[in-house]
Amino acid sequence: DIVLTDVGQALLPQIKLIVAQFQQLNRQMTNTRELHEGDLTIGIPPNLGATFVAPIIGLFHKLYPHINISVEEHGSDKIGQLILNGSLQVGYVALPITDMPKNVYIFNDEPLQVLLPNTHRLAKKTVIDLSELKKEPLALFSADSSLFHTIMNSFQQIDTRPHVICKSANRELITEMVRAETAISLLPKRICDQLPRQFFHVATLTPTISWRIA
Repeated sequence: DIVLTDVGQALLPQIKLIVAQFQQLNRQMTNTRELHEGDLTIGIPPNLGATFVAPIIGLFHKLYPHINISVEEHGSDKIGQLILNGSLQVGYVALPITDMPKNVYIFNDEPLQVLLPNTHRLAKKTVIDLSELKKEPLALFSADSSLFHTIMNSFQQIDTRPHVICKSANRELITEMVRAETAISLLPKRICDQLPRQFFHVATLTPTISWRIA
């Protein structure tokens, strides 16, 4: 049998403390390595990716190059459901959504604007009331997007059923329909700011309809 000397007995409590601290440090290092490696699945609405998420994914990859990122495109409501059942770790959604995950962070709140071709009869106006659009042909984001339902609810509040001729998840299709003088649209300010003014007129919408991203 091995028996500690008197000096060993006196140092034993400190030795146990050092060993415990070393074990704790080793666990922390292991956890840190686990946080920097693995797979991450992100849910993104089709109309959102290029505008918001691409720069964020690029920055995240620089910070954590050993995490493999997968992107799935779904409507905002479905993304909320997939987060709740564990199929997605992170999701970007346009509020409101039906099933709200516990941890939600709003990072963008901007108004919708009226996008018209330069030749439209309302193109001289800087502010357009929603009631002025009730008979206009509209091209909007898809019916499975929360933004579509927000717009429809706003029309409902003024007892109007809008004339929607096209619903699409493709932003380029919507803007090209406006450019071709086939329709007008209600789009977030961020998107309108990126469009060339030689083809489009952008007006402020009243009452304000907000595009909230979380």
